[in-house]
Amino acid sequence: MPQPSCPRAQHGVTLLELIVAMTILAATAAFAVPSYQDFVKNQRLVAGANELLTSLTLARSTAISTRAPTVICRTSAPDAATPVCGTGAFWEQGWVVYTDNNDDGIVDADEIVWERHPALPGEIEIGALGNIANRVRFLPIGTSPGFNGTFAICDDRKGNDQIRERMREVVIAVAGRARVEKGDGATPCR
Repeated sequence: MPQPSCPRAQHGVTLLELIVAMTILAATAAFAVPSYQDFVKNQRLVAGANELLTSLTLARSTAISTRAPTVICRTSAPDAATPVCGTGAFWEQGWVVYTDNNDDGIVDADEIVWERHPALPGEIEIGALGNIANRVRFLPIGTSPGFNGTFAICDDRKGNDQIRERMREVVIAVAGRARVEKGDGATPCR
């Protein structure tokens, strides 16, 4: 006696199931991509602020350990043999940390350059007002008299209403200590 034939099980998905799955995927992506882009931009701001903080801390500790005035200054050519500080440069273009033996605020050929920091990513801007607009000088005891102030680190979202959430600040006290905090919008980026 012949065996009764069983209908074969079908494998795969129907067109309707595929359309539903693609709709769900598209809706999820529509919410996830903008959030991810904000996350990446926020991390770049934090990284930029932390890089500046690290360089300021290096300058201060170098001043203390070498017992010589140490300067961090902005430059558009941090990799030059003798970088020129401040002229036409913005902080986001790069900076150098050097021991200023003769206390003239200029990187001389015989002075040690401790760090040459390259430019930050294109959308990052760093602003500073007053005495720290071009450089910060640390004395051998680690203080920075006359060079206290605030650096503002912003990106292309700086005009947004949520500026406090979007920017970071690096604050330098007269005692020479620096810290990173969320911005309040008081210091302009540029």
